[in-house]
Amino acid sequence: EGRYIANDWLSFEGAVGYLNAAYEEYFSRDPLGNVLDYSDLSLKHTPEWTGSLGVVVNTRLGAYDSTFRVDAAYMGEQYSDVQNQPLLKGEAHTLLNASAHFRADNGLSFGIEGQNLTDEQVIKEGFDATGSFGFIEAYYNPPRRIFATVKYAF
Repeated sequence: EGRYIANDWLSFEGAVGYLNAAYEEYFSRDPLGNVLDYSDLSLKHTPEWTGSLGVVVNTRLGAYDSTFRVDAAYMGEQYSDVQNQPLLKGEAHTLLNASAHFRADNGLSFGIEGQNLTDEQVIKEGFDATGSFGFIEAYYNPPRRIFATVKYAF
């Protein structure tokens, strides 16, 4: 992880993560008492690679100190259950975000922010109940979101 300050108005931020996670041994039992060997499966919620990159511009626009930011976050594929159910696999993806914030000397600040701008849909959590109730349930990340903020500090 690092940050490079190019000058008084431009900076870059980034991070890379690598995770080599594996079970040495993992045994369980099904509802009938049969032994299940999960030793060769991937751990849940453990992407091998993650990364992020961001660019920040700070400048004065008229009466406002302004900050503009664009960032991207990558996450490798991962499973949301210990059995590695293919229907609950979160695919590798990159989320793109951007924001613009303005702060006046009188305490007023406002901004606009966009999250998941490319509207990626990725499984983040799930539950496999096929053995007991006959269904699989998956939960996805939030869709594209754009919102504004207004603050006044006194």
